[in-house]
Amino acid sequence: MEKENTTITEFIAWGEVLLRLSPPGYSRLFQTNMFEAYFGGAEANCAVILSQVGIPCRIVSALPDTVLGDAAKRYLQGFGVITDDIVMKPDTRMGLYFYEQGAGPRASRLIYDRNNSAFTQLQHEDIHWNAIIPSNAWFHTTGITLALSNTICEESIKAASIVNEKKGIVSFDINYRQTLWKSVNDARDAFLRLMPSINILIGNEEHLALFLLPHAEKKQDIHSTIHALFNTYANLSAVVITYREGATASAVTVGAAAATREKEVSMKTVEVPHIVDRIGAGDALAAGFIYSLIQQQSLETAVDNALALCGLAHSVHGDNFIVGKADVEAILQNKSSRLLR
Repeated sequence: MEKENTTITEFIAWGEVLLRLSPPGYSRLFQTNMFEAYFGGAEANCAVILSQVGIPCRIVSALPDTVLGDAAKRYLQGFGVITDDIVMKPDTRMGLYFYEQGAGPRASRLIYDRNNSAFTQLQHEDIHWNAIIPSNAWFHTTGITLALSNTICEESIKAASIVNEKKGIVSFDINYRQTLWKSVNDARDAFLRLMPSINILIGNEEHLALFLLPHAEKKQDIHSTIHALFNTYANLSAVVITYREGATASAVTVGAAAATREKEVSMKTVEVPHIVDRIGAGDALAAGFIYSLIQQQSLETAVDNALALCGLAHSVHGDNFIVGKADVEAILQNKSSRLLR
């Protein structure tokens, strides 16, 4: 991982900031006339966590030039995230989603309402990547962002290429959301166009094989999947394979395995016996792994940090949570809960 040994100047998140509306507790949508409001978004969630543990973070996005847009911007600034490159667009709206927390046998439910949002209205001339991206930056985006418009997909590919040229690192969480894509083939085409620039890849085994290894044997094990990814994508330097299993909406086991071209860490798991809120947990896992690589820690430590943050993220309401290095260390040292095994 030669590039990961470079001192990272800044973490840059590229994606939409959303307003989430949730009924209190375990109420069903519209069972109550009250909603709790949270700001979030896959890439923004990573930036919020990394900023709190000392990584300089910037977000590139677009928000409506309204009270809601201003509030979202201030929210991110409150966590230390640099918002200078958020485009404030007049006559646009805030992207929304509604989230109903499941319990027991009743699954959680998420409904997007983000069509024609400020972010989806971005045009090529709105973003000046060469001016935004410094040398040795870490650039992060997800499959959610690629799904939002052809322009945004093209801008994502352009930005990733510039990061490569400037000796930075590009991480990509495949984060496939079926409701955002017209078809599986559209998603695959977009992911494959971005992959030549990707250095750090995150996703579950099913999606990695489906989208990035379409001709691979269906019954591959994790080791074979990792080997096939490295053989297929020359720019790839690390892979994280995530795992999630739960018989009910109230408890879950999450896991992660990881590999570089030199080393592999087998699947480790975290048991979360009581889920307060699962939104943002996958982003926390990604942030934990990225943090360790920026700090030039071992691959094993990176997996442990990823799972520690993922476990913590299940314990609070909202997409983001307040965290410090001491919180992560407490879990890693088994001071608060014996989670890792």
